[in-house]
Amino acid sequence: MSSTPPSSLVPQAEGEQTATIPIGSLSLEIGTSLEEVHLHTWVYGSWPPAGPVAWIVHALTGRAEVPTWWAGVWDLTGLSRLPLTVISVNLIGSCYGSTGPLSVNPVTARPYFRSFPLLTTRDAARSLEILRESLGVSRIDMLIGASLGAQVGLEWLLLAPERFQMAVLIAGNAFHSPWGIAFNEAQRMAIFSDPTYYEDRPDGGATGMRAARAMAMLSYRSYELYGSRLAHPENFPPDALPAVSYQQHQGQKLAQRFNAYTYVVLSRMMDSHHIARSHGLSVEQVLATLPMPVVYVGIPSDILYPLSEQAFLANHTPLGKLEVLDSPCGHDAFLIEEEKMAAILLPYLTALCAKKSSFSAWAM
Repeated sequence: MSSTPPSSLVPQAEGEQTATIPIGSLSLEIGTSLEEVHLHTWVYGSWPPAGPVAWIVHALTGRAEVPTWWAGVWDLTGLSRLPLTVISVNLIGSCYGSTGPLSVNPVTARPYFRSFPLLTTRDAARSLEILRESLGVSRIDMLIGASLGAQVGLEWLLLAPERFQMAVLIAGNAFHSPWGIAFNEAQRMAIFSDPTYYEDRPDGGATGMRAARAMAMLSYRSYELYGSRLAHPENFPPDALPAVSYQQHQGQKLAQRFNAYTYVVLSRMMDSHHIARSHGLSVEQVLATLPMPVVYVGIPSDILYPLSEQAFLANHTPLGKLEVLDSPCGHDAFLIEEEKMAAILLPYLTALCAKKSSFSAWAM
C-alpha cells in the first residue's frame, strides 16, 4: 500500500493527525450535485500506513475523532496500541468539519441552512470512496460502522467490494424500517415546530432539537434500562423525577454541540437507506454479491434496529456471521456496554493484526 499524506494533514495529540480534505463536486442521488465538498479526516497511527488499515464510520451524532465518542471501546480493544492505521471521517452533512448545512454554499456565498440538499447513505458512501482514492489507500482491511455508520458502511462495501478485506457492522440494516422512519419524522416534526428553525441561523431550531433528542432517547434505550437507572422515587414534585431530568439533560447536552439543520439532514439520510434502490435486484440478491466476510452485531433489546434485521443481513451475506451483544441497554448498547462491545471486536482485530486472512480465522 502506498500513499502520500495530504499536505494539510496536521499532527494533533500523539499518534493523531487531522485534515479537512477537498474532494471536489459530489453527484447526488437526487440528480443534483454538491460543490466544493470537504471531509474532515482523522488518522491514528502510521502514515502512510505501514500495516493493516481499519476505517471506522461514526453514528448519527458522532464525529471523526473516535475516542471522543467510543472512548471505552478504543481503550479496551487497544486500538491505540495495535499495529494499525485507523482512519475515520466526519460524514458529509454532519457538523464537525465536513461540508454540511452550516457550511458556506460556494454558489450563494451564504450558509446553506435549510437549503442543504437531501443526502442518502449511498451519497455518503460515494464521498468516502472518493476520499479513500485521494488518500491513496488501496485496501481497507477492516471496515467498522455503527448505526447510521453501519448503513453507510454497507453501501460502501457494495460500491467498492474489491477494496475491503472484511467488515464489522453494528446495529445496522439493509433498509430503514417504517418504524425507524416514523421515529425520525416525529423528531423532525418537533424541530419544525420551533419557529427559529426558519430563521436560518446557527442556533435555529435548538429548542425543537432538544425535544427531538428526548424523543430519540426512547428509541435508543429500553424500558428495562430506564426502569433500572431512573427508578421512580416516592417523593415529588413530578418535575424532579429522574426520568424527567434525564430527558431534559439529554436534549440540552445535544443542543450544546449539534445543530437542528444537521439533525434533519442526517436523520433523512438514515431514512433514505435501502441497498436495493435502483439496482434492479432484491435486497437478498444485492447482499449475495458481497464477497468479503461481514460480521453483523445485533442487540436483542434494540427496538430501533431490531436483532432480526442483523440476522437477516447475516443470513443473506455469503460470508456473513451474526454476533449478539446481549444487553438490556437497547440500541445504544454499542456505546454503553464498552466491555462487551470490545470483547466482540477484539478477536477480529487481533486476527487482522496477525495477518490471518481466511474466513475461518475471522469466524471464531
